[in-house]
Order: sequence, then C-alpha cells, then structure tokens
Amino acid sequence: MKKILFITSKSLGGSGKYISSLAAALRTKGYHCELLYYPSGVAQDDEIEAAFAKVHHFPLSPGFSPANIIKNTMKVRAIVDQNDFDWVHTHTSLGGLIGKVGARLAHKKVAVGATLHAFAADEFTPVPQKWI
Repeated sequence: MKKILFITSKSLGGSGKYISSLAAALRTKGYHCELLYYPSGVAQDDEIEAAFAKVHHFPLSPGFSPANIIKNTMKVRAIVDQNDFDWVHTHTSLGGLIGKVGARLAHKKVAVGATLHAFAADEFTPVPQKWI
C-alpha cells in the first residue's frame, strides 16, 4: 500500500476542499493518506480530517515566524523519519516550504511534490511569503 503525507499550512477555503477531495479519492484506490497541518478552528477542519487515515498537527501556528517555521519543519522531519511514506505532497506556499525542507532533512528517502493554491493571486498573502 502506498503511503502519502499531505502537508498544508492553510486548511480553509478551496485548498482545504481540494486536499480532502484528493485524499478521499486516493483512499478509495487503496492509498494510505495522512495529514499534517495546523487546524483553523472552524467546522471545515472536521470535514478535512475525515478524509485522512491519520492526522498530525503542527505544534505552532505556521505564520511567517522564523522560529515557528523551523519548529514545524523539524516536526515534518520527525514524522517522515518515524513512518514509511512513499510520497510527501505539500500544499500552499508556506506548507510547501516547511514540507519540502523537512522531508529533505529526514533520514529516509521520500518523493516530494507540491501543489500551489493561487498564493500569488491572494491579496492577503504577505509579500515576503509570496517571495518564498
């Protein structure tokens, strides 16, 4: 069975709906899907989490804080090291940064891919985050 870890920094809106729909479809094909994210504290969190076999939470809000980014990146590394994922699929710009770096720092080899969710078009995304 293929194991996929989805990583996102934002579960609200279209990206959250996309992630849960993709995971639900993959599970019907026999994939084991897990999620690592920071809950938004809204009802959509329950809908998203229901699509996954297992859910992990970031210890800190993934806001644009270097300390939080480092701590959350190390959380990715630990989860990848403790599991046998075939693939890490990151979502959103910040989730992509944290997920890709954390997976590359892990001691286990894992394929990494990213899906960006209109981060450059989002008027509320801070400029430094768009740059990354």
